[in-house]
Amino acid sequence: TGTQGVNNPPVPTLGTAINQTSMARFVRVNSIDDFCLFAPPTLANISDTETFEVAWCTKPRNNARVIPDGTITGVSFLKTPFYVQLMGTGDFTKLNIPQGDFGGELDPHGAYGAGNPVGGNVTTNVVDGEDEPIAEWMLYIDYNQFCIRLCTSANSTYSAAFMCWHELDEMGCEFVMPGTYNPPGTLYAFPPPPSCRPPPLLTPPRQRNLRRRRRLPAGLVPLRRQRRHLLQHLRPILHRRLHRQRRATHLVYGRRHRYAQRPVLDAEQLELRDDGDGREWDRAGEFGGLRRAGVERVRVGRAGERRRRSRVAR
Repeated sequence: TGTQGVNNPPVPTLGTAINQTSMARFVRVNSIDDFCLFAPPTLANISDTETFEVAWCTKPRNNARVIPDGTITGVSFLKTPFYVQLMGTGDFTKLNIPQGDFGGELDPHGAYGAGNPVGGNVTTNVVDGEDEPIAEWMLYIDYNQFCIRLCTSANSTYSAAFMCWHELDEMGCEFVMPGTYNPPGTLYAFPPPPSCRPPPLLTPPRQRNLRRRRRLPAGLVPLRRQRRHLLQHLRPILHRRLHRQRRATHLVYGRRHRYAQRPVLDAEQLELRDDGDGREWDRAGEFGGLRRAGVERVRVGRAGERRRRSRVAR
């Protein structure tokens, strides 16, 4: 009601003179191509100028500055029964935001309770076609991204202050105001209001298992899980057995032969290759290869010790 501030017109006005040094702080969000943003009046970080930001608009209005051509690269407009939301990307160094400045939050409260910026006003005509001043709004802006939400309605469950929650500014646009932030932008209109917070990631069950899925009594484990658990324990045992079978080979004249295909050795050949350490005798006894007179048959037990069996004579 009354005046909109010292530098602002008394009512939203379109077609005012272009003044790129204006200190007006009157923002209006009407459509995807008719909106305003708050940004520093001179080159400075958002955190240092949040109390005296000025309005920059896509059209000459409200005595505000005009956003230069080429600043905006993508915009998305979102309308719900509870709020109007605008999201976009661009080169906002043209709005006096330094390169690399990750910005901050502007809202109607601020550290002094007079708003950030002080005296900043926001209106929209999206609700019913008439300009309506907005009591709860929030704007996040940095050097290459922005998002602004105007909370226009409330019910017994969700208040305007809840839909424009001002305590999550460190989470950024894509968390607090989820939407499309990639060019060229989109236009949305949702009958139900989406949640303020991103929905949890839920993985639905596979369609072919829906009919067979049953709730088991407490303490019982599904058969498929039992099989998988059993295979996890049996797999190392099977691998060890296979490894022992593969090791059942014998080196004969520089070549490896399977145990079933190894030729029977006589004692003379074995003695030449034994080198006095008894290992070749052990192998011959282990695989049952010697069948000649005077040759001691030896078997290697599971624990690795040599067990003397008998003398075999023909």
